[in-house]
Amino acid sequence: MTIPIADQRKLCIRSGGRCAYKDDKGRCSRVLSLDVSEDQLVVLGEMAHIVAERRNGPRGNSPLPMDQIR
Repeated sequence: MTIPIADQRKLCIRSGGRCAYKDDKGRCSRVLSLDVSEDQLVVLGEMAHIVAERRNGPRGNSPLPMDQIR
């Protein structure tokens, strides 16, 4: 399941370019990119759906019905 470009842009803007992973200690909040030079950016994280596409996938245990997962 790919993440549409428009949704990727929204995610970057809304997250402020920081990790939103939550563990038992709270949010990670690490910056997800690094400016190597004026014209080179390194991406340190990756985007993922919160709920897996399939029930047996990573993060697949969700109360959402399958038609709402996408």
